Formats: sequence, C-alpha cells, structure tokens
Amino acid sequence: MGIGFSIKTKCKNIKSFQQTLDNVFQPFGYDINHQSDVSVIGWHSDFLGSFHLCYKKEKGILKNSYSVSGYCQTNIYGPGFHKAIIEAVDQLAKNHDNTIEVEDETGYFVTRNFTQLRTAFYHWLKNMFMAIQEKPYAYLCWPVYQYQPVNQPDIVITPFGRFRISEVSEQIKREGIESFAEDFFIWHDIGTDARLYRKLALHLLWTACYFMDSNRSETDAYANQFILYCLEQAASLDTAQPFPKRLYLEVCKLHGHHPIALNHLTDYVPPFPVGYRHEWLGYHIGNLTCYFPGNHLNEADGKATVFFDMNGEHWHSVRCVAYTCTDGKTNFAPLNAPVIAEGVLHNGKYRLFDMGIENPSSGDDKPYPVYTCQILSPDQFTLLTICAATEEDLHDYAIQIVKRLQIRWQA
Repeated sequence: MGIGFSIKTKCKNIKSFQQTLDNVFQPFGYDINHQSDVSVIGWHSDFLGSFHLCYKKEKGILKNSYSVSGYCQTNIYGPGFHKAIIEAVDQLAKNHDNTIEVEDETGYFVTRNFTQLRTAFYHWLKNMFMAIQEKPYAYLCWPVYQYQPVNQPDIVITPFGRFRISEVSEQIKREGIESFAEDFFIWHDIGTDARLYRKLALHLLWTACYFMDSNRSETDAYANQFILYCLEQAASLDTAQPFPKRLYLEVCKLHGHHPIALNHLTDYVPPFPVGYRHEWLGYHIGNLTCYFPGNHLNEADGKATVFFDMNGEHWHSVRCVAYTCTDGKTNFAPLNAPVIAEGVLHNGKYRLFDMGIENPSSGDDKPYPVYTCQILSPDQFTLLTICAATEEDLHDYAIQIVKRLQIRWQA
C-alpha cells in the first residue's frame, strides 16, 4: 500500500524519448538509467522514490510507435517530492510530441492543492503506523529486497532511521500525525530547504554510508561526498537548524575533506546511533538469511553473490550460492576436511569445514585460509566459501556468521 502516480503516453523512437527525459529530469537533480525497454529515474538514491518507465512495441502492421507506461511511488519521500516530480512531468509534457495521461492517486495533478496533498500523505502515514503497532518487530517503508537490519521490540526500522513505537504513539496522540510526519518524511515541505538537505543526508547516513574510507571504492566515495554536500548545503541555507557535527566530521575524515566552520551551528544529537552499516545486516539467499558486517560491499559473480570488505591486511570475504533441490531431499556433500562447527537451525542444519590454505595464482598475493559452510534448509542447499587474511580472523569471522544463520520460511 502506497501513494504515487502513473503515466501513459506513446513515442515513435525510444532513444529520442529517452533524450527528452534526460533534458527534462537531469536539471531537476534526477539520475537516469536507460535500457532498451526501461528507464529508471531516481532522486539521488536507488533506495527510494524511483520513477520506472517501460517501453512496449505496439502491435499491428501499420503501427510504428511504442507505448510508454510509468509509475512512481512517492509516499516514502513525502509530499514535497510528489509535488516536485509532478512538476517535472509537466515539463516533460511540454517537450513531448504526444499527450501524456496522468493518474494521480492523491488528486494533486488535477487540483494542485498542496494542503490536500499533504493531508493524503498524513492519512497514509497514520494508517501505516497504526498497522505496525501490533507487531513485535516492525519495518516501515523498508523494501524486502534490501538488507535487513536487526530489530528489537518497540522499534520500527525505516529508511530514515529507528523510531520507538511507544514514543511515536504518544506523540501522535498529543500533537497529531502532523508532528510525526515532519520527522518521518524527507521532503515534507515545498522547495529544497535546509531541513530537506539535512534529512536527505541523515537518510544516506542511515542506509547508504559504509563508514569506510572513500579510497576503498567508488561506492564509498560517492556516498561520502554526497552526504557532505547535503550537510554543507543545509548549513549554508539555515545556520539556526541543528547540525550533526560528529557525523559530519567523521565523514570528512573518511573522505579527506576539509570541514567547514561549525562553532556557529547548534549541535544535532540523534535519538539513536546513526548508521545501519555499523551493524551486522541480513541478506536473503533463497529461503535463508545470512548476516554479514554492514561495511561489506557485495557484487554478483555468476549465480553467486560475493560479500567483501577490502579492509587492507585484515580483509574478509564470503561467496554465497544457493541450489534448489526439487526432490525435497538435501544432504551434506562429503568432504575430506575437518569439521570446525556444526549446528541445528529451525528446520535446517549446517556444517563448517576447514579447507586449509589457498595459494593464489598471483605471486603478489599471500596464501590465505578458507572455510566452507554447507547449509541445509527446506528444498535448498547453500554453500558459503568464507575467507580471511589470517586463520585467527577467519575462525572468529566464520563462527559469527554461522551463529546468525536463519531460515526464513518452511517449504
């Protein structure tokens, strides 16, 4: 359940239409990724607020055009974002040869009444928050395909940080949903003000920042740089707004950035320690959830996913691959290797083996120890290849991983 809008139109040439999208949306600050059959328009982050457009060749011999359909879910960012992207669609309509049909669930495309738009967002947020209060562990606006932070009772996980459910309930009773909406939505008001930039920075600090040196990867450099840009924009637009000084200085150090003067700014102290990636995070691998340190990058390697930290002489990595067992039977594969640990999961089990020392093909790389973990879950066999720079690091690292294994569902 969400809030958003959809569009429909036609185009004769996909590449030409995509160029029009670039011309319209990029000046508004949107990032665009084009493929042959789809365009994805995102506002500073792949995590939230993407506008997906799909292209389909129209049938018929005389047809020489493509249908274009798109949808954007806006409730996560907020009413200010909804207004801004509708205005970008207005500009697209002026630059496109064909009529663009828009269906806006809030009615804002027709009314252009921002007060009514914000009321629709308040209504959605209140309903969603009421729904999670009965759950022992709650996630709100958290995509199922993302990593899963560990939750605790009376806490809701959101892309904007943790909130204590009981405290928010009291706040809503005392002050109304509007006060919580101002805390929750990144883009609550009209325009790009200091509050928006600070909240966007905090969102990225919570979800996207690895708290690693920018020299480690392009991913780290981009996140650190954009966080600093948003915070410095916030400071320049409103010096009276509380500013997260400690977090700012931490990211400055990671990025090798000279900090701005902070003496004239009021310090902002968040209610919870900021940054899910300071913690161990869960990743879904079929019907299994594996937890790895939040500072790990990950990338696909064929059918496997590799998690790694590139942490200099103390590096760690895990290669994960899952196989479906259609006959309903899963068994450990026989290995001529010592068993380091084994255990029983809910409706499953695992074994951790010491595979000895791997000698890299490159003469510049040092030999390193390798463990293998076989995990049996309903209709699934999962293999983890766990490596680290030293035996001591590997043992502690692997034991922490197998202790956190969870099976998500029963076949």
